[in-house]
Amino acid sequence: MVVLRSAVMKVPEYVAGNPRIRVSAPAEVRAERYRAHAAECAEFARHALSPDDKAVIEEMAVVWRHLAELVERFELT
Repeated sequence: MVVLRSAVMKVPEYVAGNPRIRVSAPAEVRAERYRAHAAECAEFARHALSPDDKAVIEEMAVVWRHLAELVERFELT
């Protein structure tokens, strides 16, 4: 069974008939979520206790922002 979160989302028949394939959120929603994850990482980095932890968390924020850009570039054009 495929559960849709939005009534306006169009699902190809081959997806609707296959319970193993999950329908992901629209690209705009995913890009927004990824940017929210990046902001959360940036906030965590500001409160990191060690420079090493801060560097790792800041890199995670960079990766989330990059992922949002990729979604927008390749899925919204």
